[in-house]
Amino acid sequence: MNLVCQAGTKKHIEDIVNGKRAISKTTAKKIAKNLETKTDYWIDLQIKYDMYIAKKLLKGIIPENDAIEKVMINNPHDKLIKIVFSDRYEAVKFFQKNMPYHLISQIDWDTLELEGSKFIDDEFKDSESDLLYSVYFENSNDKCFLYLLFEHQSTPDKWLRFRIIKYKTRIWDESFKYKKQEMLIPILSMVFYIGSGDWNYSPE
Repeated sequence: MNLVCQAGTKKHIEDIVNGKRAISKTTAKKIAKNLETKTDYWIDLQIKYDMYIAKKLLKGIIPENDAIEKVMINNPHDKLIKIVFSDRYEAVKFFQKNMPYHLISQIDWDTLELEGSKFIDDEFKDSESDLLYSVYFENSNDKCFLYLLFEHQSTPDKWLRFRIIKYKTRIWDESFKYKKQEMLIPILSMVFYIGSGDWNYSPE
């Protein structure tokens, strides 16, 4: 099939059709050229699909039909962050800008998938937000989790490192519910601190 030759391997196309791989901007250009359509059509299609998945996973946070402004009344920081980072392209740009290069180059970014948001302690729901993604390594069936924690407290919290460990164990607990695993899936956790003061505790 000419589309496969132009846009990638047969498996690449099958993964896109089955929702396992995103339509990247490069792939969108190739498909558009081959089918004589506009590149933006395929990019918009991917964005709409990502938002559909985000609305299912973040029910009550991402609005179904109401205007975003109406939903932002309660916990505006939490909702704004989750609306922005449920956009696959924005999430990929953020990770690629802030992760070490040797890790960035090992990840197949077209496979990034939003997994959900529900791992923080109840007592910190007004001062923390979280999002979990999964992604596969390049040319591999092995995947890892990317865990993004947004910290809204006005001053640094030295016990945040301990909470991160708790949140990771909850992610692993959740991962065992869906399929049998021989090993724990690696988790790369990142904290986005939004406080007014400098972070003065070790990031290790």
